[in-house]
Amino acid sequence: YASGSAGRAVVIQDKANRTICKNVKMLSYQDTYYSNNNNGRYYWETSDIHGCVDFICGGGDVFFNKCTITVESRTSTAGTGDCTITAPYTDGSTWGYVFDNCAIVNNAKSFNFGRAWGGTPRCAFLNTTLPETGIVSTRWTLAGMNVMADKFVEYNSVNAAGTVIS
Repeated sequence: YASGSAGRAVVIQDKANRTICKNVKMLSYQDTYYSNNNNGRYYWETSDIHGCVDFICGGGDVFFNKCTITVESRTSTAGTGDCTITAPYTDGSTWGYVFDNCAIVNNAKSFNFGRAWGGTPRCAFLNTTLPETGIVSTRWTLAGMNVMADKFVEYNSVNAAGTVIS
């Protein structure tokens, strides 16, 4: 946490197409997973992705199935900072980022689903299990948006007991 701008550390910068990742755990701060191909198609299943600043970012059509998204604190003190999960730059993509049946774990003060980075950004959180605290009421952030979001959606978010809260 004391590294300043050096805290940005991509675990995977994926320039491929048709990448499949299952049971992968990635730990980083910023840009943990970077899908770097607007024409790419990617599939993630039962994986655990950690970070705090735009830690899932880039382009292409990416489907996250039954993954755990762990929002980490922005400082070494647990429960601090406001964090952003995604920064899509899905220019030319059909669906963009789609999270289905994923669970979010929050170790920060607060978090949001994402911000628009560039292109025609698309992101959907479907059937997501949210923690009891931390998600901002607007779900998304305008801070740091470089362009207007094309489609940022949420559907059927639930709490740990399965009660719909979206």
